Amino acid sequence: MKKITAIIQSSCKSETIKNKSLIKLANDKTVLGIIVDSLRKMDVVDRIILATSCTAEDQALVHEANKLSIESYAGDFVNVIGRLKKLCAKIDGSILKVDGNRPLFDRFEAEKLVNEHMNQEYVYSFNGHQNGVVY
Repeated sequence: MKKITAIIQSSCKSETIKNKSLIKLANDKTVLGIIVDSLRKMDVVDRIILATSCTAEDQALVHEANKLSIESYAGDFVNVIGRLKKLCAKIDGSILKVDGNRPLFDRFEAEKLVNEHMNQEYVYSFNGHQNGVVY
């Protein structure tokens, strides 16, 4: 089976909780670190990239990505879709987009989704709807 690239989309700016991805949880790992650990346990993922903005505030995320030994890409803050589009243009193969602010990422459900996507040769698959995985 082909391997995929996981893109973790995150920014420090938030209307609810600033720096969500950098919050340390009970095990002293950041939210980003917990998500990266989960992605590393997925057999189908062979590359992990943090997608963030080039603002000074988001440089803390780039620093955390370096500590976690994952790649990072910093693009335009306002145009999130443009940022992802530019990053995706540099990637050959399928992509799993992951929200970097949600530590309860379910790698088992994600792996089921990716396997179904690859086996059926779909162009686009998602589970961010009412019947998908609860955040």
